[in-house]
Amino acid sequence: MRLPKKTAEQQAAREQAMAEATRAAIAVPMGVLERCPEALELARAATAGNENSLSDAAVAASCALCAAEGATLNVLINLAGVSDKARRDEILAKADALLTQVRVDAAAVNQEVTQRLKDALTQADG
Repeated sequence: MRLPKKTAEQQAAREQAMAEATRAAIAVPMGVLERCPEALELARAATAGNENSLSDAAVAASCALCAAEGATLNVLINLAGVSDKARRDEILAKADALLTQVRVDAAAVNQEVTQRLKDALTQADG
């Protein structure tokens, strides 16, 4: 970021602009991360749909997991710019909790779909 920094006023304005840019750089991926549990709810709902689209539900769960992991990494890289340790810890804890929830939920959807597809194979052989 190229902002003047010769005077104390310019330095303060520069620091404020950088802090705001950092907040925005964290807010966007946190927004993505916060929406991933909802995407997983939709993936789970899709398991009740057409049996021929069952694999699509698992793919949706995997995509939600991928989005959550990528968003978390983007949050982490930008947290270094947050000077307030308490705020940094709060954001980190929220991101960790969301990612853990998404990992558990995605694994459950994928496990259910995989088992149902294997069961269908067994029935086809039966």
